[in-house]
Amino acid sequence: MNVMTIVGARPQFIKAAPLCAELTSRGHKNVFVHTGQHYDYSLSKVFFDELQIPEPDYNLEIGPLSPVKQISGMMNSLETILITEKPTCALVFGDTNSTLAASLAAMKCEIPIIHIEGGERNFTRDMKIVPATTIPEESNRVLVDHISSVIFCASKRAVENLAREAITDNVLWAGDISLDTYSLISQIPSNKSDILERLNIRSGEFALATVHRAINTDIPERLVEILKGLSKSEIPVIFPIHPRTRKVMVESNLFSRFTQSSNLRIVDPVGYFDMLALEKNARIIITDSGGVIREAFFSKVPSVIVDETTEWIDLVQTGWSRLVGADSQKICEYIHLLKKPENWEPVLGDGTARKKIVSYLENWSHK
Repeated sequence: MNVMTIVGARPQFIKAAPLCAELTSRGHKNVFVHTGQHYDYSLSKVFFDELQIPEPDYNLEIGPLSPVKQISGMMNSLETILITEKPTCALVFGDTNSTLAASLAAMKCEIPIIHIEGGERNFTRDMKIVPATTIPEESNRVLVDHISSVIFCASKRAVENLAREAITDNVLWAGDISLDTYSLISQIPSNKSDILERLNIRSGEFALATVHRAINTDIPERLVEILKGLSKSEIPVIFPIHPRTRKVMVESNLFSRFTQSSNLRIVDPVGYFDMLALEKNARIIITDSGGVIREAFFSKVPSVIVDETTEWIDLVQTGWSRLVGADSQKICEYIHLLKKPENWEPVLGDGTARKKIVSYLENWSHK
């Protein structure tokens, strides 16, 4: 096969790493494209270095633009690359603008789209909780699924979601490929990270927080509520700040206000090894990130989701995650009250998604 793998954001680097390695080990050509959606070094280059992802064959360097300009710019550049490379298929991940742009470009170039982590739904488009502009991920997921040739699902629930939308052909529950990365990296000696020593924190004695989604950064009242909840914590809260969140906080005069909190420790973004070390050693994790929610689950650490809904319903139903929205009181309460459930079920697979995906594609490409 001649596969084109297209990524652009931190979660996609994490998912691409084991899949690219599997494709290469089986002798398949893999043209690797980075859209440049995550343009900050701490959100891009460091992950390529740590996960030993090969340098991209193409880097579009799109950078921070409005969604329309970003997506159209990606599509324009990708069209040229797709026509030049003539791949067997275009492989995309998740629900970002890079995912949507790559899928639309591939469709117009008549290249089959392979969607990794398809079928997940949080149904926010129907609930109308917040303005549609703050929930682009759900729209991206739906659009990409409906033009994909093959869809690999992280959860069995995703397969059911697709069936309700009359998508049943070439749909496979492979498990969550980010678990592949997590499992493989977990085998590396723990001395790859000294983040606990650098931050002078002890295992089980701190909370970890991340906030970056548009639903929370683009609505100032929500961001303030979340920060108030974190700042009231009685244990230290380590907050690796996303560049977008930092920008919003600085422009809204929130950065200086909340950096004065004794227990809310805002730090620069961290690499994958450091992030895993923080996740594994945290008492609890507060986040709006679908990737961090799952890494918390893999680490058997309970998480608080600062959103009204999530596509990862199974983690809520098993008790490992709790939805609290942007409610400062609930956030503070759950930091102290949420405990580990007694049971842990492998609802997101067994860490071998990469093998199932490549094996399926090998058979599919010969049909």
